[in-house]
Amino acid sequence: MSCLPLTTCLMLAASLFTAAPAWAARSTPSLELMTLAAPFQVAQCLESGIKGWKIPLNYIDSTQESRERYSLRLTNPVTGRSGFEVVMEPGLVRLFERGPKLSKQWLRLIRRCAGS
Repeated sequence: MSCLPLTTCLMLAASLFTAAPAWAARSTPSLELMTLAAPFQVAQCLESGIKGWKIPLNYIDSTQESRERYSLRLTNPVTGRSGFEVVMEPGLVRLFERGPKLSKQWLRLIRRCAGS
């Protein structure tokens, strides 16, 4: 196999060895909300709202990352790709989008659950 130019080969090799799982790809949040609600309450509200939309449970990955930190991801179970992640910490709710922009309905749910 030949790679020309050399910089293309180097970039390809670097990407193969530095691949990170989707959950580790947190960068700049597309939305940050201050909240008085506890992270657990925000997570429960989001899960309840999503269940009301009848999204299959295997698409929702809800995790307690630590005592005070929760995350909720919408993940395609076939591909394993995450479309977005909401991270809830004391006083702060952050949204990380990894694909198309979320609809107004999703954003309203996140804002409602954060109490904004």
